[in-house]
Amino acid sequence: PLCFANAVKSGKVGIIGASGTGTQELTVLLDSAGCGITHAIGTGGRDLSAEVAGRTAFAALELLAKDAPTEIIAIISKPPSKEVADRITEAVKKTGKPCVLAFLGASAAKISDRIFIAGTIEEAAAKIGALCKGNNPDSFNIIYDRKPFGYHGLDKFKPSQKAVRGLYTGGTLASEAQTVLAGAQAQVIDLGDDEYTKGALHPMIDPANRSSHIHEAYADDKVAVILCDVVLGYGSHNDPAGVLAKDVKSAKEKTNAHKIVIACVVGSDADPQGKAAQIKALEEAGIFVFPSNQYAAEIAAKLAKKLQGVE
Repeated sequence: PLCFANAVKSGKVGIIGASGTGTQELTVLLDSAGCGITHAIGTGGRDLSAEVAGRTAFAALELLAKDAPTEIIAIISKPPSKEVADRITEAVKKTGKPCVLAFLGASAAKISDRIFIAGTIEEAAAKIGALCKGNNPDSFNIIYDRKPFGYHGLDKFKPSQKAVRGLYTGGTLASEAQTVLAGAQAQVIDLGDDEYTKGALHPMIDPANRSSHIHEAYADDKVAVILCDVVLGYGSHNDPAGVLAKDVKSAKEKTNAHKIVIACVVGSDADPQGKAAQIKALEEAGIFVFPSNQYAAEIAAKLAKKLQGVE
């Protein structure tokens, strides 16, 4: 890998990613579903914008179309330019290979028997997994069954506590969470954005950059739920969960405030940090861990809406 990537199985899916952490989560969700990859080609997050016009994505698509081991193609991006998305769809048709277009925030759609659009990363992984196993992707929208979540300690909240604060190290994960949280009182911050990384390391390399934001969220009487990502793999910090767990414990002791902290861990069992150990560290700190970003954000949204009296 070049910079951020995860240790995942080899398989038959070629990924074109105009999204760094989106590509990472897609590969690890496929890995957990028993579906490996041939290549994951990063294009840069602005590649499918009108200005860049998909230059790298089209070059990558041409390569994957000719690559015999790649039987299925996936393209993941934040909302693309409509013109570029239409051109990508036409180019995909010409490859003759099944494809899932993960255009975040889009409505799920079936373009043909071979081409599908997914609006979330987990939905894309579910549809790709179905294709890998020879199933019809139409009815596959999630990988993980949703289980009832006990609304722990709602009676401990102050009347003012109704909001979600999302503190993300991954830009695409932050964007997806913002979409899932629509309708809830939420603020999602992408700590990897230029505003927060000038003169500082990216928060996936140095998650301590999130520390002050954790303390601020604990001190804010409006915040009930704190939502975070923990991204494992090559290039990332060697113990991001340990840093987050320490920050949460410290902020809780300092403020004595009641918050529900929710996290998703983007990683595989083969990653250098050890996924199981990372999850254990979070859970021991009282953090609720979910296996996909979408799932974690859904729980945060339900909690917020419950506190707001919306549901």
